Amino acid sequence: GGSGNGEQIAANKVPGVRCALAWSVETATLAREHNNAQVMGIGGRMHTVEQAFEIIDAFLGAQWSKAERHQRRIDIMSEYERTHVAPSVPDAPS
Repeated sequence: GGSGNGEQIAANKVPGVRCALAWSVETATLAREHNNAQVMGIGGRMHTVEQAFEIIDAFLGAQWSKAERHQRRIDIMSEYERTHVAPSVPDAPS
């Protein structure tokens, strides 16, 4: 697509899918490392072909970090997807 936003929104409607919008090598890498994204949206009108391939290669080459803080985030998203109940915000005023 043009910006990649529509693809990301549509993909995230599929249960269990974590699709990230990537606009740089860094955002593509972090999507995999920190959020264990399995799918990536990228804007076809936002990058040259060379830039797009660099972003795609970064996404495909990155590995899930398995860090506890990142897994906690994935668990919160999965629970929300399952229950449709918004998670509490830590240290939020009552």
